[in-house]
Amino acid sequence: SSGIQTQTNTNKNSIDTALADLAILSAKFGGATGSTHLATPDTLVKRVDANSTDYVEIYQLEVQKIRATQPGPSMAIYGDGYFAYIPQDASHNNIPGVYKFGKGILADFNASGPQDGLYMERNNNVCRLEVQKGAPTLYIKGEKEADGDYLKIVDENDVVILNVNKQGIFEHSHHLTDSITNLPDTEGHSILTESYSVYIGPIRLSYDSTSGSIQQSVLNRIPAVLSASPYSITSGDLGGRTYDQLSARQWCCLARNKVSDASITARQIFTAGDWTLLGHHHSSSLTSSAQAQLNSITTDVTELENLTTSINSDQTTLETTVISHQNQITTEKNRVD
Repeated sequence: SSGIQTQTNTNKNSIDTALADLAILSAKFGGATGSTHLATPDTLVKRVDANSTDYVEIYQLEVQKIRATQPGPSMAIYGDGYFAYIPQDASHNNIPGVYKFGKGILADFNASGPQDGLYMERNNNVCRLEVQKGAPTLYIKGEKEADGDYLKIVDENDVVILNVNKQGIFEHSHHLTDSITNLPDTEGHSILTESYSVYIGPIRLSYDSTSGSIQQSVLNRIPAVLSASPYSITSGDLGGRTYDQLSARQWCCLARNKVSDASITARQIFTAGDWTLLGHHHSSSLTSSAQAQLNSITTDVTELENLTTSINSDQTTLETTVISHQNQITTEKNRVD
């Protein structure tokens, strides 16, 4: 009897434990009544076989990490959806900013198109990518600081190949290169410059509004601006060359490298005192073709030469006649005497 009682107690304890575990499981399962791969409320998630054509469906899911592994991993979002990144501060509080790839459901993209692509917006800057016929593939907008750039491409050594600065000016790698070996050719329909803006080697071509003529000047020293701070360029910086052996472009390269600023331009380093005028330009006062005038003068000179030759011939004849008459007069005079 005591053995039966002991066994009964043991069984009761096992049942109580099982019931407690069942209660715990029931609490964990909530109202789940079964398992399925479909997104059916109050059911457990059921994994599908690797070769199945079905997918496990979940309406809402929040996780710390998601990883897709080999073989052939992929992640896809269909229709009006997108991948999003929410920026946060050091305290994990959300801060203003939009980073998303997919459907532009906030009409960030071309309103007439499907409004999908890559969109980023933060700090008064916008960058978007879309592949539509009626919209730019790359769109950049925003406020930049004084040394900020809108586009920068560098090579494997961090040398700038192409840069677009805050003023929209293109800056290339050769803007910092003294050598002319890799300089590109420039082709275009027209070149529009200001009055003092054409440089050929160490020569400057300019327009003098007072005389209405083109003037040619040559560099006469290390540019005064470059001799002063922050450049402080001396003859020792010229690589064994004299100041007149550097082209205007090479002076710009030297200045840019001295202060690590690729945006420096010729107007910032050259002043009027750096140039000496070469001769004077007289053709500005011509009223017709100089060659036509010279041709006309040549014709007149030729006619004058012919006339002079004829006059010389006539003069020789006259001199002969005069001599003959003189001889005759002398003979008559002798006879009279």
